[in-house]
Amino acid sequence: MTSSLQDLDTLKRHATRVTSVIEIPMPGRDREPFKVDQVEYRFNPESLAMDIMKKYRISSSSLLDEIFSSAEEVKELLSSKSPPIFQELFLLDLPPEIIHRIMEVGEVEVARFLGATCQALYDISQPHKYKELLQDFMFLLSRTDIIRRIRNLSLVIQWSSSKLAMAGLNADNHDDAHVTFFAPIWKSFESVLAHASDIVDLHLSTTVSRQMLLAMAAMTDLCTLKFVDCHLSTRSQTRLPRLASVINASFMFTSDDDDDADIILLLVALLPNLRILYVNGTSRKPFRMHHIGSETRDKSPRRIERIHLAHIAHDQLPVLGLWIRRIAEVNGGRSCLTHFKSQVASGLDRDELFDLVSALRSSPMVALILDGLAYVGQD
Repeated sequence: MTSSLQDLDTLKRHATRVTSVIEIPMPGRDREPFKVDQVEYRFNPESLAMDIMKKYRISSSSLLDEIFSSAEEVKELLSSKSPPIFQELFLLDLPPEIIHRIMEVGEVEVARFLGATCQALYDISQPHKYKELLQDFMFLLSRTDIIRRIRNLSLVIQWSSSKLAMAGLNADNHDDAHVTFFAPIWKSFESVLAHASDIVDLHLSTTVSRQMLLAMAAMTDLCTLKFVDCHLSTRSQTRLPRLASVINASFMFTSDDDDDADIILLLVALLPNLRILYVNGTSRKPFRMHHIGSETRDKSPRRIERIHLAHIAHDQLPVLGLWIRRIAEVNGGRSCLTHFKSQVASGLDRDELFDLVSALRSSPMVALILDGLAYVGQD
């Protein structure tokens, strides 16, 4: 402290205060310019002043007026008879309830600034930092007239399975902690879908419940469904509603660790008027074909025209042939399939290739792409 005051005294002795008036032109023809008093300091020698200003990171000499004034106040305090009283009670000494109250009555910036100081305050600040955002969400959820006008909607949970595991919320097992944490989120999703009756394009990345499916079935304009890493809360198809308006559906799986991810493909049986189907697994975890559709033939999509299956499990190829034949059977022996593409990492051998081509023979094919062939022969 003493060294800093000495440096400022040295700087002040070699400084000359210069004032000037700056005129700032104002818009308009007849308006007088706005006048501002400007204070600057000139130094002799200049090198000495620059060294001191650089040492204390003083960017402009215009700041020195306030700095010199503060230095004089500090010198008066140090020269007084009473010693300075230093604060002995710190914010972390307060009960957490009081800290929560401070962040609650303050602006969101208060919670952010305090949370940036240490780990303890960071943990306390978490629910307060997103207060305004949550208030906006609650306002939107309360306005059913706004929700009804939504045409494109995405309901996505973006926490990865690894982050959930670190928080003690095992996404794969759906244990009590996981269900307790996500239950209000799922309920909010169900509430939004129940009121958003005019949706055309719906993107989901969450657990799909029966209530969600009932809400989707009531959407008469719903055309496109996109499922990314979704799970079914129930596997029973007996009481699940048909989504008759859906003509485009895509299912994507990005996790290599979830063994039951492709169970969501059971929903294909609920799409009787499906025209385009896209399923994309991963190279390390191909999806299982036997989950697509249902055991009952009348639930197969009758009018499907385009199919793209990427990273299908190799041992599921016979099931694929049976499913394509079933589509033709429910249409009197002829399907509507015009475009078909499959991607199999290990490649189709001769028997698998012939079986697939035989299953597609009754289809009015326009485009056929088989990405991955282990057999190429003249026959």
